[in-house]
Amino acid sequence: MSNAEENNKSHIIFCGEKDIDYTQSNKYAFLNWDFDNSLGGKNNVPQFIQDNFVMGNAYIGNAVLSLYSILYSGNYCSTADALIFPIMFDLWHGVELWLKSSVDAIYYFLGINNKIKKSHKIYEYLEVLEEELKKNRYGAYNRYCTTGID
Repeated sequence: MSNAEENNKSHIIFCGEKDIDYTQSNKYAFLNWDFDNSLGGKNNVPQFIQDNFVMGNAYIGNAVLSLYSILYSGNYCSTADALIFPIMFDLWHGVELWLKSSVDAIYYFLGINNKIKKSHKIYEYLEVLEEELKKNRYGAYNRYCTTGID
């Protein structure tokens, strides 16, 4: 194998399951979502909660990096005009995923079945989160106080 072939092999972008070395995920994680933290598959609620949170971080991070790039370049060639809508989408979708993750986590920890149909209605998730936080704030505090945990 030539030196160029060896170099290309260490930087594979598209790879299959057999090509993945899970001890070195930094070499390929951008296409093979490195979310699974061994909590289980698609039907495992804690894994789903974490996946939504991590993907929300990714969308927000992408928006921040894009904004930084525009500011750092001094908006060279008016790139902000073309990128503002994708940046706003990333921010909006990141917040949506954070809200979904938060609502799902609250319901999971309280042992309540999540009644919200999975959708992209960000205001519905925000409303439910606000309601649950208000409703459970003192209940959770009282549970900790009665157990002697400060």
